[in-house]
Amino acid sequence: MLHDEVVSRLRHILMEGEIAPGARIPERELCASLAISRTPLREALKVLAAEGLVVLLPNRGSRAAKLTQKDVKELFEVCSPPCRPTWSSIIAPAICCRIIVAID
Repeated sequence: MLHDEVVSRLRHILMEGEIAPGARIPERELCASLAISRTPLREALKVLAAEGLVVLLPNRGSRAAKLTQKDVKELFEVCSPPCRPTWSSIIAPAICCRIIVAID
């Protein structure tokens, strides 16, 4: 399993509440269920800690972060594509058509 897949699967597990906020992250069980060693799991946990989904506790493992409503809203704004079209996405096709017509 690739690094990005591990991060994605673990993010999904956390966001779906399969691991409760504030709960200890069961590394051995996750390794067994994802069929990976502990090293890729720990690397994924570091990525998710940078995103604020995991709290790393030195020499004590890791826990799922307790997120507020504001945290969740900000997380979805960062992870989801923009909902509204931008000016460039509206104007660019029209400009390209004009350039092609001018060249022909």
